[in-house]
Amino acid sequence: MSDTKTGPVITKPKDPELLAKLGRKLVEYEKRVEKAQGMRHPELAYMIDHHYRDALFKSTVLREVLTRGEVKTYDLSLELAKQYKSFDVDRFDNACAVIATYCGQLDIETHGGTGLK
Repeated sequence: MSDTKTGPVITKPKDPELLAKLGRKLVEYEKRVEKAQGMRHPELAYMIDHHYRDALFKSTVLREVLTRGEVKTYDLSLELAKQYKSFDVDRFDNACAVIATYCGQLDIETHGGTGLK
């Protein structure tokens, strides 16, 4: 994960096996978003459910990495803060750290969750 003047940048790995794992992880996160949202409106789900925010941010960051090739985390945080009135910085930072770890760019131990199989 490289740092720019506007924060860390997470880049897409080149390893095909890792990319396949990340693709499966994105599907898992998207299913979590759907489950946590349930029958609620997305804005309501965001306001009341930290599991929804967690899955939403992880899926958003990972999707951006896989489709754009990189994520400028600060820029993405600004976009999300415009979209969600009570932007959860801690959950977003955690999502970025987890995705950077899965991409092999950060060496931290993740806790909980299903990990990257």
